[in-house]
Amino acid sequence: MHLSENTHRELHAFADASRSAYAAVVYCRSINAEGKVHVSLVTAKTKVSPIEKEVTIPRLELCGAVLAAKLIYEVSQILNIPKKDVYAWTDSAVVLAWLKGLPNRWTTFVSNRVSEIINIIEYDRWGHVATDMNPADCALRGLQSTELSCHQLWWNGPRVKSDKSDFSTHEEERVMLNILRERYWIIRGRDQVKKCYRECVTCLRYSKINKTPLMGQLPEVRLKPSKAFKSTGVDYAGPINVRVSPGRGTRSYKGYIALFICMVTRAIHLEVVSELSAKGFIAAFRRFVSRRGRCQDLFSDNGTNFVGADKILSEMFNAAKSELPNEIATILNNEGTKWHFNPPHSPNFGGIWEAGVRSVKTHLRKVVGDSTLTYEELSTVLAQIEACLNSRPISQLSDNPDDLLPLTPGHFLVGEPLITIPDRDHTDDHITGIERWRLIQKMVNDFWKRWSREYLVLLNQRYKWTTNRTEPEINDIVIVKEDNVPPAKWILGKIIQKHTGKDNITRVVTIKCKNNFLKRPVSKLCFLPKSCSHEKK
Repeated sequence: MHLSENTHRELHAFADASRSAYAAVVYCRSINAEGKVHVSLVTAKTKVSPIEKEVTIPRLELCGAVLAAKLIYEVSQILNIPKKDVYAWTDSAVVLAWLKGLPNRWTTFVSNRVSEIINIIEYDRWGHVATDMNPADCALRGLQSTELSCHQLWWNGPRVKSDKSDFSTHEEERVMLNILRERYWIIRGRDQVKKCYRECVTCLRYSKINKTPLMGQLPEVRLKPSKAFKSTGVDYAGPINVRVSPGRGTRSYKGYIALFICMVTRAIHLEVVSELSAKGFIAAFRRFVSRRGRCQDLFSDNGTNFVGADKILSEMFNAAKSELPNEIATILNNEGTKWHFNPPHSPNFGGIWEAGVRSVKTHLRKVVGDSTLTYEELSTVLAQIEACLNSRPISQLSDNPDDLLPLTPGHFLVGEPLITIPDRDHTDDHITGIERWRLIQKMVNDFWKRWSREYLVLLNQRYKWTTNRTEPEINDIVIVKEDNVPPAKWILGKIIQKHTGKDNITRVVTIKCKNNFLKRPVSKLCFLPKSCSHEKK
């Protein structure tokens, strides 16, 4: 390996698998001051596939990716190579799809290995390599000694690895370069095309790449033990058709589901709302407080996001929102509740209730399907869905039968999961009132200790948005993305204020547009290059 002082070094790992084994190979790519590239094999490792049970090829490919991630991590630590210069490659499109999705979407086998890989190498550092160009395949097939000594793919890796720009080049850039090369051969053409593409306002406007900042820290209310529903998030789901009365031929009307979720224990409370108005929400909120106790802090999306992105839902909300703030503010003040709004167009700021809505919809589709229920029937179904969701584990499941059962939101509501086998009758046990009180207090304290030890540590894991981005600056010119508007109609604006978080990272900014001021998350903005920005000014 070339280890001179002015040499830039990168590590590239390749993974592959077959029915009998899986393998990983690591190369070091060195670039000296003159721009000369040298590639050398650093290490390789193979493992035999499980014999006792048959494992599918995609899962074995995933095991190979785990092996590659561990191997390249060891090498990077020894050679002191930073994460930004570490890349990994696989010929399995299934593995890349697994790595792109959140681990909790997959089965336990896949989820555990995806989490392990992403904690070592982020998804945007992974790329696809053709099978015949994958050197890890050589380790699986084996090579004769006469072949091995002069096997270029094994000792020097594939050509594609020597041009890492393939890893991040967009399809549009490749098309542009291909058209140019039909008539011209431009020196450093790929770099010139990438520069042109990144400075093109039209290309930026239609680009699907989001500038997502580093994932922020969790709100303080989610990290401190407190009574269930003392701090609550709220969101709407729907519309859903509700039948006026049972029987054939009866008319139906549009109803909605109000979801209240505890920010600490993730316990869920569901209410049927017959109309999308201030009075409908106030009635649902009062039913919620009457059964769950006082809510000190209420969190929700802002404006149209509070009632969903559906067009009909938005129109109805706009008609009612003139009365919404004053009436609800009065009720919340009387209840001693403070309402916190997320920035507009920022659903990722309310991930905890967005996930709750998704879970409710999943159960509702499975149970109700295309049927239309009455108000009472829908309330009954939602109560059962609520019990099911409040019985789901919030901590890791153990394979040891002697371990305690995992914590659920129900433990913080009634002391056990709401869907469970009844315990034995303790009526004949001689327990005094003070002893029972101490027993209950000990149970509650044990629950909170387990909450801190088993659940809270899981919240530290970050599966995406793990890369620091360039901080936006005042007077930057941006294009404001709108979900329901074609890119050609997106408006230009100038950043006039940054709303920096406690970690000194800006995720929300205020923008001055032609006729008004907008508050938007950075992920909903396209930043124009500095040269274009000066021209727009």
